[in-house]
Amino acid sequence: MFNVFFSLAKDGGNGTTIPNGPITNNKEQLTNAVYKEYRATSRLSEPYKRLRNAIKRMEEEYSKSKQHNLIMRYMRMQKMIYELVQVEREYWLMVDIPPQAISETPQEYAIRVANLLDEQYGRNETSPKPGGAIAQLLGTTMCIAERAKGSTLLNTLRMKSMEDLRNLMGQLSTELYRLIHKYLALRTAVKDLSRAYQHTRYYPLVPRYNLLKAMIKRIIRSSPISEDDHPKIEF
Repeated sequence: MFNVFFSLAKDGGNGTTIPNGPITNNKEQLTNAVYKEYRATSRLSEPYKRLRNAIKRMEEEYSKSKQHNLIMRYMRMQKMIYELVQVEREYWLMVDIPPQAISETPQEYAIRVANLLDEQYGRNETSPKPGGAIAQLLGTTMCIAERAKGSTLLNTLRMKSMEDLRNLMGQLSTELYRLIHKYLALRTAVKDLSRAYQHTRYYPLVPRYNLLKAMIKRIIRSSPISEDDHPKIEF
């Protein structure tokens, strides 16, 4: 059986370092692994929903634009695409996820991403936030609340049996793996939209008008209609 628990980095919840190698028989290490995957799913759901909601707003604006004449609609469609592309480019709100290695199982990949997100958010907590003193204060307040929530979650997990923790690990790995692929698919779709939009910048109005319509319809179809992306696992 493949060892799916490997190279777990320093845990953000209690400050302990998780060693490499098998951890399935070590309850504390398994608890920390479950904790990281749950937090990773919760963290990744935020930028995913941000993108999905931006596409939803585009869909609403596109429907409203049908009431206008060709020139006005053309201008509104340009604005829709520009605003969506800007959301994807807000790097401090997005999460960079590496591709899955050919040799990685879905669970190994989910664990690796969970570790990367744990490290990334650990660095973000200590780095300056854009926006001045008020943003710094809000960021500090949010970090304190996050730590308190994380401590409560860890204490809840520590009361679970090994069997329960293993079951949670399997469910969370599956959930995180699916969310990763949905998130990456949306980001790729928006980046493709940006490239297509730039490529047509100097086209005449009429052919570009039809191309913009096709671009918007394509990106709208790439987004799920409605779903809850927060972790669905009950502790």
